[in-house]
Amino acid sequence: MSGISQEQLASLSRQAGVEQRHVGDTAQGDGQVLEGDFVLKRHHSGILVHASDAVERQDTQVSFELPAGLSATLLLEGELAFRVDQTHYHLEASSLSGFALVCDQPRELQRELRQGRRLRKVNVSVPKAWLYQYCGDDEHACRCIDQLFATHQASCFSEWAVSSDLTALAEQIFRPSPYTSFMQNLHVESRALEILDAALAQLLKDTQAPSGPRKVERARDFIEAELQTLDSLEQVASHVGMSVSSLQRQFRQHYQLTPAAYIRQRRLERARDLLRRQQLSIGEAAYLAGYRHPSNFITAYKRAFGTTPGEL
Repeated sequence: MSGISQEQLASLSRQAGVEQRHVGDTAQGDGQVLEGDFVLKRHHSGILVHASDAVERQDTQVSFELPAGLSATLLLEGELAFRVDQTHYHLEASSLSGFALVCDQPRELQRELRQGRRLRKVNVSVPKAWLYQYCGDDEHACRCIDQLFATHQASCFSEWAVSSDLTALAEQIFRPSPYTSFMQNLHVESRALEILDAALAQLLKDTQAPSGPRKVERARDFIEAELQTLDSLEQVASHVGMSVSSLQRQFRQHYQLTPAAYIRQRRLERARDLLRRQQLSIGEAAYLAGYRHPSNFITAYKRAFGTTPGEL
């Protein structure tokens, strides 16, 4: 375990050919921003591998330029907060612990560090030109990459479930071959290529699938159809092929409500309609709207509609 200072982080970035734009001011005198194992290395093939098993020592921000290309990350432990331009992401290690970013042009990535927060992750990045070079004379592969970047002309964020095999590959990057540095480089690059393969497979699958807004509309349709029997957001997310976090984020962007708030609102509206037709008692309406206690239902009803159920 070792400490990483701002200066060392900047030096590693320069050696890896990564443009570091800014490191925020820190409060502690030693200047260390991370403590643990930290690797940032660009291999001869052009693959950039960034592995981190560290505790964040400072409340600060670090900004980098994210080049046009593909970046795939496996989040093994802890949480990760960052921005790409003006879009904020906050992710936690879970069964859906892989994500990829596709950028058609350079973007600013800003990492947010929080004192005491643990992070264990492996990131593999390649520039756009690398992907085309790797395709070689394979016209079908080139068309797939064309479609990928044409679909995501600004930037794309995609999450996917990481298999146990892929997690094992990421773990091997933390424990490279004990032989020569040449063998270690081959060891790491082979694992990095498999991680890229998994990320590209998911991204190309997403490219063929319904767009984000269409998925959100399908999620709303599913909520409407299953309103009374819906048990969890996981049901909705699984139905439309999204993670819960992506569903929550995109649903709110599209409808200005979280999925949970939308469900509560629609259940209250349905209960109100039945009360107006005098088909339910207040107790029955409370149960229909998902409230165990009529008093809680009455409070929520008044907050939503400005009157109590008895004032109909």
